[in-house]
Amino acid sequence: MAAPATTGQLRTTVSEMKVGDYIKVGSLNGGPWLFNNGTTELPTTGIPYANSFANYYFYMIKVARGLLIADRVTQNTGSWDSFNTNKLIQGVPWDSGNLIPVMTSNATPIGVASASNIYAAANDAWKAFDGSVSTLWATGTASLPHTLSYEFPTPKLITAYSITPANDMAGRAAQSPKDFNLEAWDGVQWVVIDKRLGITNWTIGVTKTFSFSTKLSYLKFRLQIFSNNNGDAPVSIGEFKLMDMVGIFRSLTGGVAYAKRASVISVSHSTYVSAIGTVSTSSEWGAGYEAWRAVNFTRYPTGGYWSSVANIKVGWLKYQFTNARKIIGYAISTLAAPEGITRSAQAWTFEGSNDNSNWTVLDTHSGITWASGETKTYNIANNTAYIYYKINVTANNGGSELNFDEIELYENTNNVVASASDVGLGVFPPDNEWDKYIVNFPVGKIQSSKPLDDVFHHVQTLCTWTQDTPILARGAATLRVGRGRINGIASTIPASSYSGVDYGFRPVLEYKEV
Repeated sequence: MAAPATTGQLRTTVSEMKVGDYIKVGSLNGGPWLFNNGTTELPTTGIPYANSFANYYFYMIKVARGLLIADRVTQNTGSWDSFNTNKLIQGVPWDSGNLIPVMTSNATPIGVASASNIYAAANDAWKAFDGSVSTLWATGTASLPHTLSYEFPTPKLITAYSITPANDMAGRAAQSPKDFNLEAWDGVQWVVIDKRLGITNWTIGVTKTFSFSTKLSYLKFRLQIFSNNNGDAPVSIGEFKLMDMVGIFRSLTGGVAYAKRASVISVSHSTYVSAIGTVSTSSEWGAGYEAWRAVNFTRYPTGGYWSSVANIKVGWLKYQFTNARKIIGYAISTLAAPEGITRSAQAWTFEGSNDNSNWTVLDTHSGITWASGETKTYNIANNTAYIYYKINVTANNGGSELNFDEIELYENTNNVVASASDVGLGVFPPDNEWDKYIVNFPVGKIQSSKPLDDVFHHVQTLCTWTQDTPILARGAATLRVGRGRINGIASTIPASSYSGVDYGFRPVLEYKEV
């Protein structure tokens, strides 16, 4: 398996990545995922969630500012619930690793650790960099402020740091910093690159991470501490880390429903007249079958439907807007019953007018057959705004009357709303991350003659779990949305407890880009 088939480049640092570039991400000996780690490429369908990640690696592709998406599902045979229990759905904190090596003295293995004050030799500066929270840097009773510093052999771009109180005794939480700066030496003076005030609620052995924005690299950094959480001078830190990147690993969003176009008739009718306009017809059966029931947003049998009078098989349904509208599409839905098939429109014209007398034919159809409860959508080439629109039916499919369950008129093909049924317009909301970044990955960023599947491996035998729960009209609250498989854009809703080999986790790394 080759690297992702993008036109981008393989990078070794995120800071140099542009959209379409990719970077190797993996584990060593089952450790945390880090850049440029791993020795064995992960199968494009991932491995079972219960298995060790061992020394596997995969690639992550930059799709937007501060966002990388894995080129494959990394772990399968895990339920949404199990991934969520381990915080992988909404996000688990991640960092790129401490740039300061594990120190064994103030000057080994590399760099220089120092402090303005120490309590004893066992609490020297390098103890805050020795990889253990059971040892610590601690100051004496000398007056604040205190500083803890580290100098790199070469300049580093630092965008995050973390502080962990030592866990050797309960009092270390109170000795943790409350008001402090992270500062860098610019060759002339110390400059403040991050300032924190009122940092409380420390717990021994528990890390707090702080991120900030900077585009400058420095050799030497220091933490200048102005107060602790005990109101006195002694300060202690179990571990202090400097990182070039922090973020969260999480899942994608995938939409909560199917999408359908939003009708310009945006107010549900309960009479013939609404704030949007007025509906009328050539004939109607009577109470329960009025013209306005074709625009009441309620499908049969929950709501009524429009029907012509008995034994009338043709007729028209008209809508008058309060203001002229440029309609470029419409939809007709049939009655979800056997008679809905025969009473459906077989031939008609769709017409527009501004005076209710002179009509322009915008669309013509004949020989159209329907399934029970079916919705058909038609696009039209119309550049004129009209006040009146009419569907004029000249033949039905053999039934004794003419029926419409619902009609919709569209002014903008990109304006969509949620739907519980698939009408072939994709997923709602359309800006969900699966569609925005995977389905609509820029064509110009894909290698010539290569399919999108060679970038994201999303047309496989398995789906990607997403963050989303479907709208209740589409499925129960215990279901979750999966994306991919088949054509790569499919949307499915299995139970959150389902743990088949055909569903898995695709990592997303969201980070603060400087």
